[in-house]
Amino acid sequence: MSKNEIRAVAVGLCAAAATPAAGQDGAGNDGARTLGDLVVTGTPVQTRPSDAPADIDVLSGKEKDRRQATSLGASLDHLGGVESLGAGPQVGKPVIRGFSGNRVRVLSDGIGLDHQQFGVRHPPNVDPFAAEKIEVVRGAQSILYGSGALGGAINVAPARPPSTTPGNTTGSGRTLLEYQTGYDQITGAAKAQAAYGPFGVAASFTGRDSGGLETPPGDEALDSGNPNDPLVTGNVPFTDYRQFNGDLNLGYMTEWGQVTLRYAAYRNQHNLVVPDPPNQPGENRPRPGGVGQTLENDLVQLKADLDVTPTWTVRPKFAFSSNLRVANPGPPDPQPREFLPDARAIDIRRNNWTGRLTGEHGPLFAGLRGRVGLEVVRVDQESRGSTVLTPGGNVTNVAGFVFEERRFGRLTLNAGVRLDYRKVAAKRGKTRDTSGLPADDDQLTNSYVTPTGSVGARYAVTDRLSIASNVSRGFRAPNLFELYASGVHGGVAAFQRGNPDLDPETSISADAQIRWQSDWLTAKATGYVNEISDYIFLAGTGQTTSGGVPIFQVSQQDARIYGADLTIDATPRPWLNLRGTLGYVDGELDDGTQVPLLPPLKASGEVSLRQNRLGVFRDADVTLGVRYADSQESAGLIEPFGQFDQPPPPFGTASTDAYALLDVSVGARLAKTGTRLDVGVNNLLDTEYRDFLDTYKNITLGPGRNITLRLTQPF
Repeated sequence: MSKNEIRAVAVGLCAAAATPAAGQDGAGNDGARTLGDLVVTGTPVQTRPSDAPADIDVLSGKEKDRRQATSLGASLDHLGGVESLGAGPQVGKPVIRGFSGNRVRVLSDGIGLDHQQFGVRHPPNVDPFAAEKIEVVRGAQSILYGSGALGGAINVAPARPPSTTPGNTTGSGRTLLEYQTGYDQITGAAKAQAAYGPFGVAASFTGRDSGGLETPPGDEALDSGNPNDPLVTGNVPFTDYRQFNGDLNLGYMTEWGQVTLRYAAYRNQHNLVVPDPPNQPGENRPRPGGVGQTLENDLVQLKADLDVTPTWTVRPKFAFSSNLRVANPGPPDPQPREFLPDARAIDIRRNNWTGRLTGEHGPLFAGLRGRVGLEVVRVDQESRGSTVLTPGGNVTNVAGFVFEERRFGRLTLNAGVRLDYRKVAAKRGKTRDTSGLPADDDQLTNSYVTPTGSVGARYAVTDRLSIASNVSRGFRAPNLFELYASGVHGGVAAFQRGNPDLDPETSISADAQIRWQSDWLTAKATGYVNEISDYIFLAGTGQTTSGGVPIFQVSQQDARIYGADLTIDATPRPWLNLRGTLGYVDGELDDGTQVPLLPPLKASGEVSLRQNRLGVFRDADVTLGVRYADSQESAGLIEPFGQFDQPPPPFGTASTDAYALLDVSVGARLAKTGTRLDVGVNNLLDTEYRDFLDTYKNITLGPGRNITLRLTQPF
């Protein structure tokens, strides 16, 4: 589908919804982010985030509508302790207190997902627009979600199908049309819910088309002679992409509870810009090149929430997902998207089956409330590309857990234990090129039996002031990529090599938090520390392949990550809201080297003016925001793209300078039609900068002035 066709579809969606349906208030308002949101992610029982020992945020309602971006990471990076590891707007991996990738468990409606996130540029294949709410839990969550939840968990919860009384109907929905100048990106989306008696449906669709990234027109290294300048600025080639995502959730309400069947599809076709070294006769300097990539994910979920007794609720879930990653070769001869699929070097299909049965109970003996559960996961992976970035194989995980909570007046205590058995096996028959696999078959299989546990407490000192603390043991088993990688990873311009002798990562994490909650002020300050045994990372060897591509080897050392974050949200007047965050994280490996991929100290502040009624407008607001990031030094050759600092090539950097960005937005809703128009400008002053967690920092600048026009229409 061409960009013009997508524009036509998006405009048609908005035009078709010119009049709000009867019974709607015209606002399209599904509830602002409030402390009344109930969460079960990271807690033994459903509870408000403010009442849980764990540090939890919920993004929903109008606040989610305002914050949601193309990627999951960019939708959440305004939260304290949360950043986004990106490569253009379509790649945004959440970073929680210094943990990212396979150390942050991304869930879809409570089921863990695997989107081949072994690469630094491999994003979760989920669309934030489709979610009704997004729950973020900081701290190790292995107690509930096993391997991969070392740093925290993020649950992307879809809209539940509605239901109504027999013989009656109900329905609502909205459409969205958006354009962003900084990415030449057009977005068309629609969301709808309807019910006929006990039958309900909730559905969404999103289409996006981007012409590519635009940065401020700064100095370029090959012209300026400064090797720290980027290779290219302005309209950056090979950063375009297209997305088509959909979600369909069917439900039937029984006397015991609701049974739902859901299908979600994610389709992302994009280029990644990489350095293209001179490798043709007559060429004497590098230039931007492109690596084409296709990401596809299909998810089927069947679940039920059944109140089988007044005390027990049983929640059986089954999920199947199929994830495909196809990519063209990278340097020294990168091939952009136009050559897909014929030129593909990487072709990995990963199928996941997950069965999860939990029983949640109200107060039983000794007043305990909580849940017990069993989970079985089976993964089948096939590597069909000419480059064996990760081999084919199987992963089997069987686990059981108990997580309980007890309240003693102002004191809430929870504790739990879990036991995981995990087997990771590479398979020659599922790998096209087996030359990189160990010759000894005994090295192709690794098994791990790992116990984990968690203890948390919250004490309400007063009705407004409370303190909370958590101590958790987490783990993460090595994956097929880390154990057996052997090939050029085009998206990061490096040859990556695994280590079949890796031990699992285990951690002991502790945090302490002070919270204040009143009618007009919410604030929390947290300090934390994580002691990780056998932390796994890729380290540059200082060697290159015959084609000049740097070689990175998977290694491990013990590590410590520690830091603090602060969030303040104040509404001293009904028309005034003030919000600020501050986050600091640091960490060292055993040899004293900085842990890679740690964000710099960051601070943000926002001032919002709001007016419920302003002439013909409703819910009008104006927001002015500032984002600040301190300078950050690369960890050297263990840092992704660290080769751009030691020694420097003719361009780029892995380290970044401090910067401050100014943002502004204004929006309002027409009272009669409910149509809402929002206009926002990020990086208002078109400041030149490079974000440490932007993996394009080695080749270009951060996004320039980005004007967003968004039209939302309820129906």
